[in-house]
Amino acid sequence: MPDNSHLSDHIVDRMERLAEIGHWRWNVREKKLFWSKGVYKIHGLDFLEYSPTVDAAIDGYIEEDRYQVEQALNYAIENKAPFKVEARIKRPNDEIRHIVSQGECETDEDGELIAVFGIIQDITLIKQQEELYQLSAMASDAAIWDWDIAKDSLRWAGRSAQVLGYPINDNLPMSTADFYETMLHPDDIQTLKKAFENHFTKLDNLNIEVRLKRQDGTFEWFLSRAQAQFDELGKAIRVCGSMTSIQQVKDIQDKLEGSNSDLESFACMAAHEIKRPIRSIASYLELIQMKEKDLAAEPKDYIAKSIEIANETSHMVDEILEYASLQDAELTLSEINTDKVIKLIIRSMKEDIKQTGTRIGLGNLPVIIGDETKLKTVITNIIQNALKYTADKPPEIEINIFEDTDKWRFSFSDNGRGMSQKDADKAFVMFERADNIGNIKGTGIGLAICNRIINMHEGNIWIESKLNKGTTFYFTIPKDLEKKK
Repeated sequence: MPDNSHLSDHIVDRMERLAEIGHWRWNVREKKLFWSKGVYKIHGLDFLEYSPTVDAAIDGYIEEDRYQVEQALNYAIENKAPFKVEARIKRPNDEIRHIVSQGECETDEDGELIAVFGIIQDITLIKQQEELYQLSAMASDAAIWDWDIAKDSLRWAGRSAQVLGYPINDNLPMSTADFYETMLHPDDIQTLKKAFENHFTKLDNLNIEVRLKRQDGTFEWFLSRAQAQFDELGKAIRVCGSMTSIQQVKDIQDKLEGSNSDLESFACMAAHEIKRPIRSIASYLELIQMKEKDLAAEPKDYIAKSIEIANETSHMVDEILEYASLQDAELTLSEINTDKVIKLIIRSMKEDIKQTGTRIGLGNLPVIIGDETKLKTVITNIIQNALKYTADKPPEIEINIFEDTDKWRFSFSDNGRGMSQKDADKAFVMFERADNIGNIKGTGIGLAICNRIINMHEGNIWIESKLNKGTTFYFTIPKDLEKKK
């Protein structure tokens, strides 16, 4: 048979070079130490010029690490047991390399030790990456964590303890079970578990706000971000993440919400107080109009215009009150037969529809879940806008509701005068009105009310429009409102 040993040696040398490993064997009885070419390379030595010995090999380790290497080797020899040690060696050029050496004992049939065989691996690059990771973690204002899912072990890096309000990282939970029990706010446990589940199964981004308990017992808001590592079968095996305090942001939000609430209350009170003199002014003007029939045409026009302005102002105050009342309002959810509701709204506008010659087409209008009273307000406002901002031809309005995966999408298309996209983008801001409306009356509050109502439903509302080419209003209602019913 042909001698293929040189081919085997070549393959071993190549594998060791690629993996940056080497193998060695110490014949205890003959006191001879063998190194493969990979070991020489790791030590930075020439295999043609250097003959290794055990003492010289141990002296190759830096002074601080020699003791643990000797202890590991002596333990293996005395107990005929495998060993593994991580340490640092110094090359002839004074370069320090991090290595892992591990081995096992060879015994004869009587159990007597013959030799110790092992491998050595250069892990310098890995250690450098770990050091860089630790330095990055130390420079961060976030708690950095690493979760081994199979072992359910948590490892914390950098200034995690300081960020989370503890003395040292060893004080932090070492497992997710411990984390859920001792640190995470009870009301946030299911939310976080669901976020992990969606990240593992749907690959959703894990970006969630949670409350964590500090050592003094107080809870603080943190933004938690994470990314999983998956095996070849798509199973999550590891998760790395960070937690950044957002308590200051939350405190500011609370103050703003308190200020907004106070402002809304003041606005409601002020609006009610303003309405009374407006009503009185309109009433007195109407009395003058009725009693002074012989007034000249011009004063009559002034009085009529003043009454009109007073009524418009009163209507604006009503809309401001309606907008403000939505601040703390809650949804009353129920099944809504949208076909029935929209037809009732259209019937209530029959005079305007008849007068303008409007044609309204209805598509599929299903039964959905929502707050019927509030959605009537939205639909009424949108249809009234279509009737109001007409072009030089009879209005045509198409109303449809489309079923998407997780939501209902309402669509109201008209053939009116349209608007620029710039105007469309700001249409839901209080008191904002398009530039091309001419003398058409309006307060600029109705669409702001629509926006607030749709936001309460956790949906979105927007406009697609072009000048002189009509407008389409869209809004969405999530299907999962059914779960809150």
